[in-house]
Order: sequence, then C-alpha cells, then structure tokens
Amino acid sequence: MPQNALAPTPANALNMSPYERLYTFKSVGSPEKGRKAALNVYSALLPELMRAQFPEYVATSPATVTTLMPRGETNAGEFDTFKRTIALAPDGVNTMLMEPYGKYGYIGMGSDTTTEQTLNALHTMLHESSHARMNLAPGKKLRTHPAKQLKDQMPRDRFEDMMTDIRLSELPSVRDQTDPYEIINEYFATATPARQMAEKNMSTRTLRRQLDTIDRLARKYPELEKVRRNWERPELFV
Repeated sequence: MPQNALAPTPANALNMSPYERLYTFKSVGSPEKGRKAALNVYSALLPELMRAQFPEYVATSPATVTTLMPRGETNAGEFDTFKRTIALAPDGVNTMLMEPYGKYGYIGMGSDTTTEQTLNALHTMLHESSHARMNLAPGKKLRTHPAKQLKDQMPRDRFEDMMTDIRLSELPSVRDQTDPYEIINEYFATATPARQMAEKNMSTRTLRRQLDTIDRLARKYPELEKVRRNWERPELFV
C-alpha cells in the first residue's frame, strides 16, 4: 500500500492557509534595536496546535479558515455551511514583541496574548471545525440526525426539558437557537472539543465552567452523552 494511501483528499481537510497568512511582522521602536512586533499571533499558534494536538480535525474538517471576521460583535467564530468557510475573531490583543537574539534570530520578549486566551481561541476553532465535520461528513446521510435520535429515544416531556436545559445553560451559541437540530449541533460542537481538550490537560477558567455544565447535563440526561460520544467521529459514518 502506498505510504499516503490513507491520507485525506484535499476536499476533506481543513485548509488553514488563508488564516495563517495573517501572521506578519512590523518594526517597532528605534531601528538600532531591531525590535519587531508579531501581529495576529493566533494565526501562527492555532494552526500548529491543531496539527500537533488535533490532527483528526485537520484531516476531516472540509472547510477553509478565512481572513474574514464573524458577523456580530460578540461572535468569536462562525461556520458557513454553504461556503464551507470558518471565520474567527479570537479574544485578546493578539500581538507579541520580538527582539533579535544573535544567531537564534528573534525571540519573544513579551506578549499581549495569554495562554488562557490562546486555549479559548483553540476551542473556538475546534468548535467551528466540529460543525464542518458534522455537517459535511460524507456518510452523514447514513445516520439519523442526533436530535432526532434523541427525540425518538426519549419521552416527549423529557426531550423538551433537555432542550430547555441546554438552551438556558451558559454554553456558547445555544441560547439563540430554537430548533432542536441547531441546539444539538451547537451543544456537540462545544462539548466534544471541551472534553478532548480536558483529556490533554488543556484547561482554562472558561472551559472548566463549560465542562461543569456539560457534566451536569450528562448526568441528568445520559442519553445525550451516549449520542454525543457516537458522533465524535462523524467522518466514520461510511
């Protein structure tokens, strides 16, 4: 078998090239000191974190991370199903001061981007990539949508209570949804990456709060957690 026989086709992979090109430098201060400011640091950090820690998302999220900003001032990310694009607006100033260091080139001297903000931004990219995996998985049509699976499994009152509990939680994107299909899409896109990041000891205050809510919902509605686990790898539905 050729070495690359199992490699995904370009159409199935996450294209981060446009987003990565946002990472640039500009000179700052007096010319003799040779200092530079690295701009759009997330555009360098997030793609490398995705490749190193979550290669399955890179290989199976058929979308392009663009240079565009999401619609809405409070929207950190946005996936467009029809255009197959992801727009990101990570939190933080997103810059780093760089200073020449002999033969080693430039090293970071100070950053306006914190680890907490970087990991939250990574979760946003994983969230939007999850939408691409779920909505564009080649074998998705072979499976009933998870919202319908849950609706078919649960008594009507219990299903409606669960939808209300999810929508009224503090999880991102769910409060604005009324369609159970969209509520579940947003819930899975938040819960699955949050759990996977926790398994890799990637933790922030925001993610810990979200995981507390996800754990509470999983205890109250074990059917929800079971179906979520079944949809962790939608690209395998072939």
